[in-house]
Amino acid sequence: MDMSTNLPYAGAYILIGTSQSGKSSTINTISQKEIAKVGEGDGSSCTLKPKRYDIESEILNAKISLIDFPGFLDSDLKLSDEEILILLKAEILNLINDNNSLTGFIIFESVGRDSSQILCTLKKLCGLCGLDAKKSTLVIISKIDLEDTNTARSQHVIKNCTQQSIPYVKWINEINSVSSEFVNLQFASLLFILFSIEPFHSGILLNLENEIKQIAQKMCDNQHVATDKEIVDLAVAMSERSAKVPEIRIKSEIVNVYKDQYPTTVKNSGGFFGHLLGKTRTEIHHVKVKEQVVKTESYTEMVHITPQAFLELARTELAPKPVSYFMEKALAVKTEEIEQKLESISFAIE
Repeated sequence: MDMSTNLPYAGAYILIGTSQSGKSSTINTISQKEIAKVGEGDGSSCTLKPKRYDIESEILNAKISLIDFPGFLDSDLKLSDEEILILLKAEILNLINDNNSLTGFIIFESVGRDSSQILCTLKKLCGLCGLDAKKSTLVIISKIDLEDTNTARSQHVIKNCTQQSIPYVKWINEINSVSSEFVNLQFASLLFILFSIEPFHSGILLNLENEIKQIAQKMCDNQHVATDKEIVDLAVAMSERSAKVPEIRIKSEIVNVYKDQYPTTVKNSGGFFGHLLGKTRTEIHHVKVKEQVVKTESYTEMVHITPQAFLELARTELAPKPVSYFMEKALAVKTEEIEQKLESISFAIE
């Protein structure tokens, strides 16, 4: 960052929140320039990818770096919330690796929305960084000029911030429409919080990573050792689920076969006249014998692969897994734990 003035540096902050919550407008207000594109008010995001703004703000009386992010809950945006979170994590790691230059996060909550999304946004942030990220977070309650018609909404946001121990600033970007006293208080409050919050650091991510590893290690240690029967049962199940393949088979059947057995030769005199004439003839007598023989015939049949072929795969499937195998499950468990803790100190709008 190359800033020539002697203004104090307030740090680098990632701006997160829902679409149309005032992130880009606040950048313009702080810089007193139209450097960030602002939405048309239709609820869709104008910020399609993370963009950094290094600002020397006379009205804030400080230098500050603001990283604008695409908004959550934007049905018109090509990026899903999950994809935005991937970008957010990458940006956090990049800033930390860059001399640990990430100071914190600014969550935007608009009074103009019909329902509060601060808890939802906080869950997303803490799911990435852990609950300690709250110590490096502040909330800008934007569009406070709509407070007259949304008093319950703004009070709900303030109560949520108080319950979560997160500092907040009531904010309006249309500074020409309010008194100079309000504008001065708005920027003074923001500057005070920026220099007061605990800077974000790599140790926060490391703590979360270690907690996830501990959960994964516990899952690994509690693994069940499969018996031979369980391995065989799984192999049978795999066989039954397998696609059928052609197999040549032999069909056998027993059939009756009649054969000549014990042939005998008989000399016949040829009868009375044959005897008188001295003539004889030879006759062969056959005896038919029934035998049973096996007749075979080959044919093709579609069959499942035998369980024997799946034994090694089943053994591998049921073998104890390394800790790395449980990391994704451990992350899900930790994320759910974080969300439950955040919900336990939150409340519904009255």
